[in-house]
This record gives sequence, structure tokens and C-alpha cells, in this order.
Amino acid sequence: MTGAPSLPMIPLGGRREGSKFTDESMPQSKRSRNRWYYGCSFRLQIFRTVGLLITVYIWKISGAASSSMDVLLSMSPNVTIFSCFTDLEDFREVFKSVEENAIQRQTCCETILSAWYMITQQEKLSSTYLSASDCQLQLAEVPVIEGVGALSTAFFSWIVPVSEDSLMSKKQLIQLLYQGEGKPLKTIENPTSPYHLFANANGNGNQDGLWSSPSSSALGPNGGMHRLLHHSLPLRSGISSYYLYFVVPQGMFIDIDDPLETNSKTTAIPIPSPDAKCSFELYPLGSPQATAFLHLHAAKVCDIEQPAFVSGQHLLVWHIDTVEGNNQNLEFATKLHFRYPQPSSNLQQNLNLPKPIFFTLTDTTSTVGNEKPLRLEILERVWVAAGNDNDHDWVMWTTVASCLLGVVLMLQDISKISMWDDV
Repeated sequence: MTGAPSLPMIPLGGRREGSKFTDESMPQSKRSRNRWYYGCSFRLQIFRTVGLLITVYIWKISGAASSSMDVLLSMSPNVTIFSCFTDLEDFREVFKSVEENAIQRQTCCETILSAWYMITQQEKLSSTYLSASDCQLQLAEVPVIEGVGALSTAFFSWIVPVSEDSLMSKKQLIQLLYQGEGKPLKTIENPTSPYHLFANANGNGNQDGLWSSPSSSALGPNGGMHRLLHHSLPLRSGISSYYLYFVVPQGMFIDIDDPLETNSKTTAIPIPSPDAKCSFELYPLGSPQATAFLHLHAAKVCDIEQPAFVSGQHLLVWHIDTVEGNNQNLEFATKLHFRYPQPSSNLQQNLNLPKPIFFTLTDTTSTVGNEKPLRLEILERVWVAAGNDNDHDWVMWTTVASCLLGVVLMLQDISKISMWDDV
């Protein structure tokens, strides 16, 4: 029969006995092929499950499960970033193939809560409540960028609108390193990044580091549920690599397949890149010479189908390589999309969009790009239209009734189908 699917729901060649199809009437070759197919699928699923259990067991007995994490707290007047570090070198590789690495996420959140409890007790602060469930849901994985090798990169980060005025006084940023219970808090004297710690020194005795550089970002007013986050990044002669770290909060996402928007004076051409999720060449209109190469890094792809109340935060990094001698502002936009928010009684939900942090990779003796100290800010508080929470029951029962009606209509149509013997 032309147009028949290659794997039909009802085996072709079977003959009806009463209301059932008999497997014996099916051709021998087809029976063997079906049994082999389902047998292989079942065995592969068993091997995958056993392999996952063995991986977790090895991770536990190797001491990774008991390996404590350090938490770096970066506190500013209106936002705090918690970042988890560990000295276990193969920590990422062990769980590289594990889909939901719940064990280390739980360890990170427990350490964050312990660090926050110690700070609130030691500094006699008004203890702001942090939820362990919110932490595990919103915790973002930090991507590792090649070229920042002298720095220890955090594994997870969590940004929350937590601030303590009594601790901040007149400072714009305070960084405290929590290294476990019973150990004193370590103050980072010259904060440079909320996601990195100095690891070693270079050959000249200086330490390479990420220095924050002034930049501007603004959320476009138009687009409804699809908005543009415009960036204006100052480029400097003598520096070829820049990094724009930005947090996609719970309630937003970025489509990795289509993240970039350029202005009317620039053209972006996608290029293949094995190390980044996507890469682009930027060309001024009418010029054959590229001005910059943009590489978007993400440790985990954003699930674009999740509603806001079950999604987490995502940390993404634009790695920018510029052409030598380029000394101008680089302008482009990142496409942000809003998720469907949780229903609300006031028909709206508010989202805090953090300001991206622009870094240059320099050494501590250089003053380039370090005119202003690192500062963490909320770029904009955005409201999103939400459904009416009071309509929940009415919508639920209407949906159920519509589904049942659809099932009845489908059964009526199916009963009219005639099954013909394959002669």
C-alpha cells in the first residue's frame, strides 16, 4: 500500500482472530526483526542505568561526595551572588554525562545556606530567608571559558536580590569566602569577579585576572514577550579578548540557535565553532574586514518550553575577540524571551534582570579597563503579564471537559475505519 508508514502501529500481514491480531500469522522475518529491535532497546536502557549507578558509586567512594565546597559571596547594595568552588579537578568530568546532577547541586545549596547563616550570625544581621528548594531550582551552571586558565572558575552560581545595609556601609561590593564550618570567613580585598578566584601567578610574578570595564546595557521597550538587551561595549587598543557575563533570570530564556541581533550598520555571519554554542563574525556594512568575533558559551542549554515557575537561572558568556587596532564601541543585542509566568491575583509578575558584567583579561599591574570597581546591579525590574489565579478551577475543568469530548469524537472516527487483510 503506497504511503504506508515504515513502522505501523498494527503489524501488516497479521490476520484478525476475533478482535486481536495473532503474532503467529506475521511473517517470520518481521517477527524476528521486531523482537530484536525491542530486545536491543531494553538492553541499552539497562546498560545506561547500570552505567549511571556505577558512575555515582565511584564518585562517592573516591571522596568526591564528601568533598566540601567553598562559597564566594559577592554582596552589593541591592544584589548578592553566591558562587560554589571545589578543589576537585575532575569534578566536571565525572558528571559530564549525568543529565541532572542533583547531588552536587544539593551540596552547593547546603553550603550556601551554611555560609549565609554564619554571616548573619557573625555580623548580627537581619537574617534574610533563603530557601533550599529555590536554590536547587534556580542554581546556574558556570561555563568554563578557554583562555581564563589562571583563574579558578566556579561550578555553580545563584544570584538573589539580597542586601544588608548594615554590612555594606559605604562600600559598593564586599566579597567573603566561606571555606567550611569552623573556619573564619576570608575577605577578598580587591574584588574583581563574582565567578572566579585567583589560582596561581604567571611567569612575571603577577596574577592574571578579569578586570571589570565600564559598559552599558539596556532592555529595549518594544517586543512584548520578546525583547532585545542592547549592549554597548568599549573596545581598547592593545586588548583583544573581552568577556560579557550575564545572568538570564528565572522567567526568561535565550534561544541558543538565534541569540544575536545587530544594528543597521553591522552584519553578523554565523561561523562554526567547536568550543562555543554559537559563533558569529561581525562586519560593518560595505566592509570586507571583520571587526569582531563573538562566541556564546553556555554550560547548559536553556529549555525554551519550561514555564517560569519550574525554570532556573542561566549564566551565559559572550567571548569577544576583536581585530587588532580596533578602538571603538561594539554594539549588538542579545535576544531575550519571557516564559509563561505563574498565575497571579494582580495579573502580573515582576522579574529582576541583573546588569551584565563586562571583563577584560589583564594582569594586576595594568590599569586598563579598571577605572571603576566591580559593581553588581539590577539593570531593570520588568513586569510580565500573567493569568488570573482565581480562574484556575474554571480553566482546569473546561480543559478536562474539552479533552474528554475530543477523546469521544476520536473514538467515533476510529470505529469507522475498516481493517483490510493484507492479501
